[in-house]
Amino acid sequence: MQDAVEQILRVAAPGGTVTSTYRSLPEQQRLWSAYQSGRSRLPAERPGNSTHHTGLAVDYVVREGLSSQQQLALGRLWQQLGGIWAGPSDPVHFQHPEARHVLSLQLTRPRWWL
Repeated sequence: MQDAVEQILRVAAPGGTVTSTYRSLPEQQRLWSAYQSGRSRLPAERPGNSTHHTGLAVDYVVREGLSSQQQLALGRLWQQLGGIWAGPSDPVHFQHPEARHVLSLQLTRPRWWL
Protein backbone atom coordinates (compact mmCIF):
# COMPACT_ATOMS: atom_id res chain seq x y z
CA MET A 1 0.00 0.00 0.00
CA GLN A 2 2.79 2.40 0.84
CA ASP A 3 4.13 2.05 -2.71
CA ALA A 4 0.68 2.87 -4.12
CA VAL A 5 0.45 5.98 -1.93
CA GLU A 6 3.88 7.13 -3.12
CA GLN A 7 2.98 6.49 -6.77
CA ILE A 8 -0.19 8.58 -6.54
CA LEU A 9 1.66 11.45 -4.87
CA ARG A 10 4.49 11.34 -7.42
CA VAL A 11 2.03 11.43 -10.34
CA ALA A 12 0.03 14.29 -8.79
CA ALA A 13 3.11 16.30 -7.81
CA PRO A 14 6.17 15.20 -9.78
CA GLY A 15 9.54 16.26 -8.46
CA GLY A 16 8.50 16.04 -4.82
CA THR A 17 10.32 14.14 -2.11
CA VAL A 18 9.21 11.34 0.16
CA THR A 19 10.67 12.31 3.53
CA SER A 20 9.26 9.51 5.66
CA THR A 21 7.43 6.21 5.26
CA TYR A 22 7.42 3.31 7.73
CA ARG A 23 8.77 4.28 11.15
CA SER A 24 9.96 2.01 13.92
CA LEU A 25 9.21 2.89 17.55
CA PRO A 26 12.76 4.28 18.12
CA GLU A 27 12.48 6.45 14.99
CA GLN A 28 9.11 7.76 16.15
CA GLN A 29 10.51 8.43 19.64
CA ARG A 30 13.27 10.59 18.15
CA LEU A 31 10.77 12.62 16.09
CA TRP A 32 8.29 12.95 18.94
CA SER A 33 11.04 14.12 21.31
CA ALA A 34 12.19 16.70 18.75
CA TYR A 35 8.64 18.00 18.38
CA GLN A 36 8.03 18.11 22.14
CA SER A 37 11.26 20.05 22.72
CA GLY A 38 10.50 22.55 19.93
CA ARG A 39 13.30 21.34 17.62
CA SER A 40 10.76 20.39 14.93
CA ARG A 41 7.90 22.52 13.66
CA LEU A 42 6.07 19.53 12.20
CA PRO A 43 4.01 17.54 14.69
CA ALA A 44 4.79 13.95 15.56
CA GLU A 45 2.59 11.43 17.34
CA ARG A 46 3.65 9.71 20.54
CA PRO A 47 5.44 6.41 19.76
CA GLY A 48 2.87 3.66 19.30
CA ASN A 49 0.22 6.12 18.06
CA SER A 50 1.68 6.99 14.65
CA THR A 51 0.09 5.63 11.49
CA HIS A 52 3.63 5.48 10.10
CA HIS A 53 4.01 2.30 12.20
CA THR A 54 1.51 0.58 9.90
CA GLY A 55 3.26 1.40 6.64
CA LEU A 56 0.08 3.16 5.47
CA ALA A 57 1.34 6.73 5.86
CA VAL A 58 3.81 8.77 3.83
CA ASP A 59 5.31 12.21 4.35
CA TYR A 60 5.71 13.95 1.00
CA VAL A 61 6.95 17.45 0.19
CA VAL A 62 6.32 19.04 -3.20
CA ARG A 63 9.19 20.65 -5.07
CA GLU A 64 7.90 24.13 -4.19
CA GLY A 65 8.11 23.41 -0.44
CA LEU A 66 5.86 22.38 2.41
CA SER A 67 4.40 25.87 2.89
CA SER A 68 3.51 26.30 -0.78
CA GLN A 69 0.11 26.50 -2.42
CA GLN A 70 1.08 23.37 -4.35
CA GLN A 71 1.45 21.41 -1.08
CA LEU A 72 -1.99 22.54 0.03
CA ALA A 73 -3.45 21.66 -3.39
CA LEU A 74 -1.91 18.18 -3.17
CA GLY A 75 -3.47 17.72 0.26
CA ARG A 76 -6.90 18.71 -1.03
CA LEU A 77 -6.50 16.37 -4.01
CA TRP A 78 -5.52 13.53 -1.67
CA GLN A 79 -8.70 14.12 0.32
CA GLN A 80 -10.81 14.15 -2.85
CA LEU A 81 -9.31 10.76 -3.72
CA GLY A 82 -10.50 9.43 -0.34
CA GLY A 83 -7.22 9.66 1.54
CA ILE A 84 -6.55 11.31 4.87
CA TRP A 85 -4.43 14.45 4.84
CA ALA A 86 -3.30 15.99 8.11
CA GLY A 87 -4.01 19.49 6.83
CA PRO A 88 -2.04 22.74 7.01
CA SER A 89 -0.71 21.99 10.50
CA ASP A 90 1.15 18.95 9.10
CA PRO A 91 0.99 19.46 5.34
CA VAL A 92 3.43 16.66 4.49
CA HIS A 93 1.41 13.82 6.07
CA PHE A 94 -0.71 11.63 3.77
CA GLN A 95 -2.27 8.36 4.85
CA HIS A 96 -4.55 5.58 3.70
CA PRO A 97 -8.11 6.00 5.03
CA GLU A 98 -7.85 2.76 7.05
CA ALA A 99 -4.47 3.54 8.66
CA ARG A 100 -5.98 4.60 12.03
CA HIS A 101 -8.13 1.47 12.14
CA VAL A 102 -5.15 -0.76 11.35
CA LEU A 103 -3.17 0.97 14.09
CA SER A 104 -6.01 0.45 16.58
CA LEU A 105 -5.85 -3.28 15.83
CA GLN A 106 -2.11 -3.15 16.48
CA LEU A 107 -1.43 -4.50 13.01
CA THR A 108 1.91 -2.80 12.60
CA ARG A 109 4.28 -4.30 10.09
CA PRO A 110 8.03 -4.65 10.24
CA ARG A 111 10.00 -2.74 7.60
CA TRP A 112 10.79 -5.93 5.63
CA TRP A 113 7.06 -6.55 5.10
CA LEU A 114 6.62 -3.41 3.00
